[in-house]
Amino acid sequence: MPLYQIHIHMNPAEGRCDDFERWYEDIHVDDVIRTTDGCRSGQRLWLRSSTGQASPNEHLAIYEVEADSADVVIAALNARRDDRTYVDGILDTSQIAFWVYEAAGPRHESS
Repeated sequence: MPLYQIHIHMNPAEGRCDDFERWYEDIHVDDVIRTTDGCRSGQRLWLRSSTGQASPNEHLAIYEVEADSADVVIAALNARRDDRTYVDGILDTSQIAFWVYEAAGPRHESS
């Protein structure tokens, strides 16, 4: 079964960075893994440096999901959304975006 990566780009709401940090790390990543069929892992990252086009988002979450297709990944992500804990006003919803990627080749690792 193919392994897909979901890349979710977002920002915390103004003045809510600490709340966002606690919620995303302590609750949300594990909620997504637990409630998304085929989800194998999740990790969040902060943008610390860039070149080229500026990103409107400072935060990235990456989840790895085994599924038959990208459409199945999206359906699995959305199927149990109501089973996750959300906190009102914690996200800047004006800039949220996500993409689903499929591997184009094998993973390369250092030796």
